[in-house]
Amino acid sequence: MRALWTTGLSIVAALVIVVIVAAAAIYLWPHRSRELQNADSASMSYGQAMEAVQEQRVSDAARGVTVECRSRALTHDGKTEGADVFLHGIRVCPSQFDGLARHFFEAGYNVYLPVAPAHGTADPKAHAEVEAGELVDYVDESITTATGLGEDVGVVGLSGGGLLGTWAAHQRPEVERLLVLSGFYEPAASEAPKWQLPLLKTLYGKHLVADSFSNGADSADPGFSYRALAQYLIIGDNLRTDPESPALRSVATVTAEDDARIDHELAVSIPGTLAEANGLELLEAVIPGEWGVGHEVVNTSVPGVAEHREELFHLYLDLYAGRPAAGLA
Repeated sequence: MRALWTTGLSIVAALVIVVIVAAAAIYLWPHRSRELQNADSASMSYGQAMEAVQEQRVSDAARGVTVECRSRALTHDGKTEGADVFLHGIRVCPSQFDGLARHFFEAGYNVYLPVAPAHGTADPKAHAEVEAGELVDYVDESITTATGLGEDVGVVGLSGGGLLGTWAAHQRPEVERLLVLSGFYEPAASEAPKWQLPLLKTLYGKHLVADSFSNGADSADPGFSYRALAQYLIIGDNLRTDPESPALRSVATVTAEDDARIDHELAVSIPGTLAEANGLELLEAVIPGEWGVGHEVVNTSVPGVAEHREELFHLYLDLYAGRPAAGLA
């Protein structure tokens, strides 16, 4: 009996060790990869860029992207001094930039608004299929297209698009300006405690468990796919530790005090590290909480954004151009 009891204890101990090792492996799984730390530096002529935009629109249509969400360019019928790439947030599409893109265009820029892979279709859950490798390829190709639209290339990124824009500034020496709006580098702790993020990246990011959605998969508005969020977080793990880029001329970040979705500290410190590595001053603005814009800092259907539209859009343009914010914190 004693031998049987001892054997049973040994089996239990072995199982406990296996569980601990498995849990540690999941929690400590490395997410840095060479694939997500490389970019193809290339350039185009204006004609080649416009052909690339049209080809992208055909591809968008073939995969079911709605008309209003398809990639497009606003141009002045030729290459301009500056070209801007607008990178939209997770699960939405370039149409969220309609007003701001027009504002930049009217200021003299050529503007390119590409739609991300697995985004822009009528299926609200389609963004769950996006992969980190596809996202960095999308950003890489978008920057190359923009080289044909302007002598100088810059990026405006909103939310998850801000993280992708940061990746572009880290990896593509052609990027001279970066404006991050409501930068999503990690969710606010109230949305997801920090200890959960490694599990999110491994379990959902590596497809080890079935996907879930923030509002419930059966909802008419399922919200964010955890699998998709994990892909963006994995890209964040692959930002360079030494983001020197001699061509970079300005880095700016904008957050709203009442934005409950993002880690505000990272939304400032990550662009700040990029600016510091390149001998630049980080340009920063904080939108007052009483304006009520929240995370949707360009969405004019939000009353606070509609009320302060002119001030906000002028602010964004000034920061992008390297002019410090006036009147805001």
